[in-house]
Amino acid sequence: MRFESRPRVAVVREEGINGDREMVASLFYAGFDVVDVTVTDILGDRSLQLDSFRGLIFSGGFSFADVLGSARGWAASMKFNLKAKQQLERFKSRSDTFSLGVCNGCQLLALMGWVGSKQDGKFKPLKKKNSNT
Repeated sequence: MRFESRPRVAVVREEGINGDREMVASLFYAGFDVVDVTVTDILGDRSLQLDSFRGLIFSGGFSFADVLGSARGWAASMKFNLKAKQQLERFKSRSDTFSLGVCNGCQLLALMGWVGSKQDGKFKPLKKKNSNT
């Protein structure tokens, strides 16, 4: 695949994430312009603007522990910060963007309502038993 220009993507990481370096390298070698972004970069007073990115990648690892639901802390820091929430919603509403969540990053996307199913007016993680036996 060849791009006419290198799409700019952010690899977003939080405390404990350990899959970010491999993600940055793989995206770089695939032809993306990759920027390493911490949650603090988004939440801070001089917050990084997500408008310049085509993709947001939330890496995996051990964000706030290696247990199911450990991305709750990560999600809370993004959902309950008004600037971050507005930026993420603006990014999500654009038609020229994509996002990828790996491991804790996928949990984060589910907790933010970006993936999953809507039940009772709220997004819930999709839980479906694998019927392949």
